[in-house]
This record gives sequence, C-alpha cells and structure tokens, in this order.
Amino acid sequence: MKKNRKAVSVYLVCTLLITAIAVALRSVALIKYYNPSTGYFSEKVLINIANWLVAAVVLGAVSYIFVADKKKKYVATYRDATTYIPSALVALALVFIAVDLVSELMKPLSSTAVAIIATNLFAITLAIVGAVAFVASCLLIGRRNATRGALQIAAILFFAVYAAYVYFENPYPLNAPCRVADISAYLSATVFILYETRISLGRDIWNLYTAFGLITVSTCAYSSIPTLIKYFTDGQMVSRSLAEAVLTLTLFIFAAMRLVRSLYLFEEREAKTVVMIKELEEAARAHAHEIQNDDEVIQSTVQDGDNGNYTIELSDTAEE
Repeated sequence: MKKNRKAVSVYLVCTLLITAIAVALRSVALIKYYNPSTGYFSEKVLINIANWLVAAVVLGAVSYIFVADKKKKYVATYRDATTYIPSALVALALVFIAVDLVSELMKPLSSTAVAIIATNLFAITLAIVGAVAFVASCLLIGRRNATRGALQIAAILFFAVYAAYVYFENPYPLNAPCRVADISAYLSATVFILYETRISLGRDIWNLYTAFGLITVSTCAYSSIPTLIKYFTDGQMVSRSLAEAVLTLTLFIFAAMRLVRSLYLFEEREAKTVVMIKELEEAARAHAHEIQNDDEVIQSTVQDGDNGNYTIELSDTAEE
C-alpha cells in the first residue's frame, strides 16, 4: 500500500506541476497571440511548448499502467468531502450545460435543423441523467452500487456525445488548437468516468483508473483554466460556451480530488480468520488426497497379489 501511495503521489505531483506550466503558457498565448477570426495563433512557440508539455504528461500517465501492481485491489469510498464537493460541482455544471443546450435550440436553425434538434435533445437528456448520477455519488455511498453505476453510464454517454458535439457544432476550423484541447478533455473524462463506473459495479481496474485520472486532470485543466482566464481578461470565449468551460473545470476538480482520495484507500485483503479457515481447508484437502493415494496404492498391491500364481509345496510330514 505504501508503495502504491508513493508512486501515485509522485505521478500526481508531477502531473500538476507540468500541467500548471502548460496552463500558464497557454494562457499567455491566448491573451497575446490568439486570432479569434481564424481560431489559430499568430505566434506558435508558446502554444507548441504548452502542447508538448501536456503530451508528455499523457505519456507519463500511460507509463503508470505498466509501473503499478495490477493484482492489487483497493476499497473505494464515497463517504467524505473529496467525493461530495466535486460531485456536486459537476452535477451543477451539467445542469447549466443542459440549459445552455436548450438555449441553442432557440437560435435560428440551418438546413440541418432536424439533426441539430435530435442531437441537442439527446445531449440534454443525457446531461440531466448525468447530473443525477453525480448527485447519486453523494447519496449512494456504498462501495458498490448498481443503481449508481447505471446512472454513471448515462454520464459516460453524455461526455462522449458532447465531445462529438464540440467537434461538429463549432464555428472554428476542425483542427483549431482550442477545439482539439476541448475534445481531448472530454474524451479523457469519458474514459475516466468509465472506470469510476466500473468501481460502482465491482469491476475496478486501479492502474487504468489512476492513469486516465491523471490524463483527465491534465487535459481538463489545460482546456478550461486558460479559457476562463482569457474570458475574464478580455471577454472573449475560445471554447463553445462559458457553461462548457465551467463544466470542464469541474471535471478537473473531480478527477484531482478522486485521485487524492485514492492515496488513502486501504488495500482489499481477506480477514485473518478467513485466511486461517482457507489454510485449514487446504491442509484438510491435502491430507485427504494423501490418504486417497495411500488407499489406491494398497488396493493396487492387493489386486496384484490376487492375480498372481502360487505353488504350495507340502512336506511328507504334512501329508501324513
């Protein structure tokens, strides 16, 4: 457990430090060099360095998959503020994003009106159910809960659908840096919530959970914080909406707090009494197996004796 805590601590601290540098560089690049008419940067040195730093964090997080002990299991908990506060923030942000998507339906629609309405309605529904899922994380605090897991599946679907929505329903070019950052954040959040759901369903995989948690922390912070700094500096929004930027920020907080909480989880082990009973049972089975082997040897010897030919010689005295 101490080894796992130390490894996750090192990875988390490195992730936060490198991401903080990348966030600072991207914030400066957005304020000084961002061209809102094209969606690109006039000077690319800062933004390229920031992008490479985040890429390095992602590669480092992937390396944790191979460093961690895959056999170890931990007892997840939903019983403290590290779950209540970030879950409530994400739930509230999902309500705001649902309202924002409803407002999109009020705008003049193009020739693809039917597709836009269908996508928006689907995303709105998933956002509401996803908000309920994060509220359930505050109320259904059992380690494993099928109801919570079922609701979290809706949250997974929402983040996946919303990543596609950001890709298609965006005024900027498809490969614009800000759009790529936002999509990356939501795709990583999708996978992280997937592994949160596996915990609720009793199918936890802790090395992958931690790795994608680190990726979510980095990509969501990199997407949201510079966007909000840019917005509050000059009033310009580089993401699809303010509600989206706030939701991405809450996902960063959620992933970071859940990873911090994972540092103090207990390893899942059997009670000493259970271990003793299993050892006694195993010893009894071994003893029974030895007895069975001895019986088979004796039976085989007897059978060999029965099948043999014997010659009995009687002495003259015995005959008389």
